[in-house]
Amino acid sequence: MPQVIKTRVLIVGGGPVGMTLALDLAWRGIDVIVAETRPANDPPSVKCGQISARSMEVFRRLGVANKLREVGLPADYPNDIVSATSVLGIELSRVLIPARGARGAAAVGPDTTWPTPEHTHRVNQKFFEPVLFAHVREQPRVRILNRTKVVEITQNEQGVTAIAHDLDRGDRISIECTYLVGCDGASSMVRKAIGAKYVGTPVLQHAQSTHIRAPALLNLLPGKRAWLYFSLNPRRCGVTMAVDGRETWNIQNFSYAGEADLTSVDRDWAIRMILGVGPDFHYEVVSKEDWIARRLVAVTQSPGRIGIAAFVLARSGDRRGAAAIIRQLEALPEGSWTRSSGLSIAYLGMSDTAHAVTYMERAARGDGDLFVLFSTLTSADIPRSSRTDAAWRRFNLDPRRR
Repeated sequence: MPQVIKTRVLIVGGGPVGMTLALDLAWRGIDVIVAETRPANDPPSVKCGQISARSMEVFRRLGVANKLREVGLPADYPNDIVSATSVLGIELSRVLIPARGARGAAAVGPDTTWPTPEHTHRVNQKFFEPVLFAHVREQPRVRILNRTKVVEITQNEQGVTAIAHDLDRGDRISIECTYLVGCDGASSMVRKAIGAKYVGTPVLQHAQSTHIRAPALLNLLPGKRAWLYFSLNPRRCGVTMAVDGRETWNIQNFSYAGEADLTSVDRDWAIRMILGVGPDFHYEVVSKEDWIARRLVAVTQSPGRIGIAAFVLARSGDRRGAAAIIRQLEALPEGSWTRSSGLSIAYLGMSDTAHAVTYMERAARGDGDLFVLFSTLTSADIPRSSRTDAAWRRFNLDPRRR
């Protein structure tokens, strides 16, 4: 007989989205289990390079913003964005952005006048994910099951049952929950299990992403340090991001028009052209994080108690793609409206309340127990009305607490 565990909500996937959702649910008094295949001490990737101001506002509400501010680039490291012929080449332009230690009333920069207590934080996922994980572990309403793989899910009118495997001991675990949310990435097992299909553009661009260690690079910089460098030259264009502000960097080599992929582009050559260094410059490849930029939204015709983080976008923040996806959502038939986590909707930059109210009203009218969490929306974002309050109550949330 498998071990049986019961909870209100099961989240499949313990990355930044899954952990943020777990924190939000716990903040609302809801018991959560997070099932994650990686071990607790697994080093995170360098996929994400910053946390937006809107997300930092969410983390402020959830009590983890100050902890996140303590990690990342050194406090005196400039957050500037530079365009140049190469990292070590001729500087073409520079956007001045204060270091995190230089923030304050007198700070000058493109985001210093934003009406928010939480500005964008330039911090790599390598550093912020462990902070999120530690904070989640401190929550009494959240239980994290590391090295646990969900392999099967079934649902009925009463709830959802997930069958999982303990990847270390080989034990079989049955997890019974009221709702299940898939935050398990672009190749989501949960998405496939509920028959959700991706709609949109499957390939926008290919990217060779290389995490390198190059201790000598910082001292070779021709001018003031920067967080992000756009290399623009006739040999190879690309992007270089400071990871730790000392010796590690993430270099993105994007495919050009006419290149089906990057298999024919020598990685070492591209890195040297983007950096502007010769063949004798030494660096060490820490990891390869190659990826494909996509513009997709997952849609399904099967309402129920299972939701998914439904959007896949280019990591660089494709605003036009976001707008296109919003239009796709609005065009969907009433019964096929996409379920998603609130974090995904916030990532789309859905700042105007008209879209938020539209989604809430559609959720309130939907059939079945459609699971939607606008985890990033506060009372300032959603105007009070009988219809929006009904949507909050539909998900057992007090409209006054939002």
